[in-house]
Amino acid sequence: MATAAPSSRLSLSSVGINTSGSEGYYKSNLDLVLKENKQLKQRLDQLEKENRGLKKAVYDLSVRHGACIEQLGRTAKPFDIDNIINPESSSSSSSLLPEILLPETVHHHVPDHHGLQKVGLTGVAGSKPKRKADSRQFYHSFDLKGHTGPVYAAQFCRLNNLLASGSFDQSVRIWDVQTQREVQCFQEHQQNVADVDWSNDGTLLLSGGFDHCVKEWDLAAGKVVHSYSELQGFIQAVRFNPADNDVFLAGSTSKNIYVLDRRVHRSGGVTMLLSGDAKMSALVVCRNGIACLSGDSHGAMKLWDLRTRACVETLFNEEGHKPITSLSTSAPPDAANEQGVHMAVNSSDNVLRVYDRFCITDHPQLRLGSLQLVHAINGTRTKNWPIKSSLFQGHDYQQAVRRRWPKQNDGHPTSGDYRPRSPELISFQDPTVHDALLLATGSADNYAYIFDVSGPSGTAELVQRLEGHGDRVCGATFHPIDPILATCSADFLVKIWTPRHVTD
Repeated sequence: MATAAPSSRLSLSSVGINTSGSEGYYKSNLDLVLKENKQLKQRLDQLEKENRGLKKAVYDLSVRHGACIEQLGRTAKPFDIDNIINPESSSSSSSLLPEILLPETVHHHVPDHHGLQKVGLTGVAGSKPKRKADSRQFYHSFDLKGHTGPVYAAQFCRLNNLLASGSFDQSVRIWDVQTQREVQCFQEHQQNVADVDWSNDGTLLLSGGFDHCVKEWDLAAGKVVHSYSELQGFIQAVRFNPADNDVFLAGSTSKNIYVLDRRVHRSGGVTMLLSGDAKMSALVVCRNGIACLSGDSHGAMKLWDLRTRACVETLFNEEGHKPITSLSTSAPPDAANEQGVHMAVNSSDNVLRVYDRFCITDHPQLRLGSLQLVHAINGTRTKNWPIKSSLFQGHDYQQAVRRRWPKQNDGHPTSGDYRPRSPELISFQDPTVHDALLLATGSADNYAYIFDVSGPSGTAELVQRLEGHGDRVCGATFHPIDPILATCSADFLVKIWTPRHVTD
């Protein structure tokens, strides 16, 4: 037992020496591992950069392939690099992609809590008989290039070939879509431009931005006429008053709607302040100028009386109260129009809703007319980005509706969600862009979508998925009169689409 203690002390001493050596060994190896980790990260960044380059090359090849096929007058599926690299895997992978541009597309309908049918975007793979090209479809005409940041807003002038676009590069650009050229570039904003709007005569343009400012541009003079900077919050929507273009409205994240008059020089031009309880993201102004409808971040649609400065009615777009990002109508609502117009609402819940009979009545009091939800279109992803949509009503739409969806069948009146009892009643002709009510929307999945919402409740039809943008499509806007569509994207491009008859 007496010899045990020295032996134990010797063992501890030895362990101490070995531990010190181990610390040095691990430290040197840690430095080596960190160095290798840094090299691997650099290599990973290089591979990701090469991968982005390859994706761009594949996209360019796809566009060229589609253009060649189109020039040859043939119908073909999009360019598939997987089919070239590994033909055996193409059959399995292709079934995962929805063929929305092809006639074999089908639409799955899922009832929602309103009793409507949500139109999905799922396609079905497999060979199908060839069908005649849909005359409601749009085809890519050209790109408008010049912006150096995401293009978030675009609007056609009603009276001419001009298109205005606002971008996160802080510029407002005017394009002539006939000559495909940039006409003017205004760079007075200090932050992102979120919305633009034309006056009735096309001589003035409004732009609202994140710099808390609304600017008024004179197209003839080519300069800013006035800058309304005494506002609060990000300006997300600007609209002229259709009844008086000296008056315009601006919706802000400060939860206010500013009513401004360009003839008033005091108080920064603000003549009225409508205070809400949520961030204002979208505006629709009544044609006679007595009221406006707002969409906000609480999912509410509020009707405001511009004479009394009061909110007279509130409707929620859906039960979850998700933010509304866009309100668009097939025509400006009119208090004298009891028939009403259609209205489309984009929301962060990834459901695109279409309302019928949107009108504003003033007798005996100001209120919304019989606003009815007729379509709930599911599948256009937003990923919480503010996506915008647009409605186009063909000049033969009203006549086509009376022929295709008669209100009486066999002498018996139908109620509400009517539809013909006989297929012969709707087979008089294939629908065209001129006798349809079309809805175009952007999405966060780099596509724009076109739906036919001409029919009764639950009959919305996916007509086309527009491909070609390299990043999320922030919005889609139709020309007010002509069947021309512009899509603006975070890829810095504005694409112009037009319908064209294509045979088999």
